[in-house]
Amino acid sequence: MNSLMSSSAISKTQSEIKLTEICEICFLDFIHANLGLIIHDHQMTPLRSSIIETCLHFGYNKPEDCLNALINGTSTSPELEFFVARITVGETYFFRDSIQVDYLHEHLLPNIISKKRKLDVKNLRIWSAGCSTGAEIYSLVMMLKDLLYDFDEWTLHLIGTDINKELLAYATKGEYGKWSLRAISDENKKQYFQQIEKSYVLSEDIRNNVKFDYLNLCDDVFPSVLNGTQSMDLILCRNVFIYFSKDTIKKVMRKFSESLVVGGKLILAASDITSLHYPGLMFEEQGQVGYFSRLNKSNESSVEKTSFNSASKKSCSYPKDTNKQATILSEPHAQVGITGLNNQSLKLKNEKLSFTFTEQKELQILLQEEQWSSVVEYVDRVLIKDNQNAVLHYYRAQSLANMGEITSAVEACELSLEIDGADLHTLFLHALLNLDQNQLDTAESGFRKILYLQWEHPESHFQLGMLMARMGNQQSALKHLADALTIAEKGDPEKALDQSLGMTYGRLSEILKDDMELLAGAKRGGAAE
Repeated sequence: MNSLMSSSAISKTQSEIKLTEICEICFLDFIHANLGLIIHDHQMTPLRSSIIETCLHFGYNKPEDCLNALINGTSTSPELEFFVARITVGETYFFRDSIQVDYLHEHLLPNIISKKRKLDVKNLRIWSAGCSTGAEIYSLVMMLKDLLYDFDEWTLHLIGTDINKELLAYATKGEYGKWSLRAISDENKKQYFQQIEKSYVLSEDIRNNVKFDYLNLCDDVFPSVLNGTQSMDLILCRNVFIYFSKDTIKKVMRKFSESLVVGGKLILAASDITSLHYPGLMFEEQGQVGYFSRLNKSNESSVEKTSFNSASKKSCSYPKDTNKQATILSEPHAQVGITGLNNQSLKLKNEKLSFTFTEQKELQILLQEEQWSSVVEYVDRVLIKDNQNAVLHYYRAQSLANMGEITSAVEACELSLEIDGADLHTLFLHALLNLDQNQLDTAESGFRKILYLQWEHPESHFQLGMLMARMGNQQSALKHLADALTIAEKGDPEKALDQSLGMTYGRLSEILKDDMELLAGAKRGGAAE
């Protein structure tokens, strides 16, 4: 989501719809409260056109009636989706901002790759937040193709998220107009695109490396393993913050910080940088390029301590549903927790813990404060006394996953499962980790085992559905998503899911509807200009 749409021709009936100043103010309040966007004076004319166009499309004679429909509807209502698509537009193109692109290709990505090779780790996690039509994250795939001589040996977790579902459908389809390719080299154009009439279709070789999801930076819960936003090596969020208030920017930056591994990088557009000081982040400058690096917890003494559980305080609120806290779509999609631990899951497991009350309390504090390395050290000491404690191995796995040590996390899960092979928490975490590592068959088996043990486990149906979609089996994907939706709609809409931090049954229902629509939308539409 990059810029407000330009004014377009509306039907002649436009003159019949009167937009009062008070109604304009109410629309502005709604947009800020729900989308986190700030509309500036020069953007008011296209905004008015978007309001009127939405009224005409849905047959509202008064903008006030349209506004009431937006306020009282859900985040998946047709009115909201249509309106968001009109007020946000992705004016973007491949290899945009040559200075940042050159720095990524020549310095930052090679440095990340070099460090990974020294650790004998071949995985990369990159997130394009506000991805628009996908040109940015697809550009990164092309760079990685150039930089990794052993590309096929790497596990790549590359995601693009946006609030505009129409743009996400274009991104998934991978069709572009000539204007989007204006900065791409002839070599890359020839290698990665096929021209069909006036459109350029991106090759599956590039598209298959990226997953796209709906995610509202203002409202959604992240980081989370279920939307794939945890343990990132690199986050790009360019030309997005110019629409956010300073308070919203602070809250989003805090969550970006929590989404990065120690040493991970966050790149904003120059126009997005309103401050150089954010908790957990250090601003660095190399030539004409500035970026933020994730600090180690021990280096944050001068910064306010934050935890993922406290981050559940809303940065924006919905007028009708005050419990909407998460939106995810694709690969992991709901909010479950490798990252973040809700106290309920800790409480549920306490009955299995054999160490002292004091030790349990100390461990709980470390988990709530997200002191992941300290959790691992603490658990290792306790395991000396009780190596057959499945729950301790589970918390060790969870903490290692949050630290980005996925291979070690998988091993810790397997130790836990050797002791208690039917624990749903551990089975689910193990399946998610294998999914993250592209061990698709193992992940599928894990989710199916959970459903064998407990069929009404909506998170597993959800993950299995998205996995089937990823493998091209749309019929099976839709079946599992429909099963998940049936289960979710039976639950109390306000009740939190057992394994999903910040996710209610009601919110999961909306996400599932989004996913099913996005799957269908990917098969429609033309090229993105």
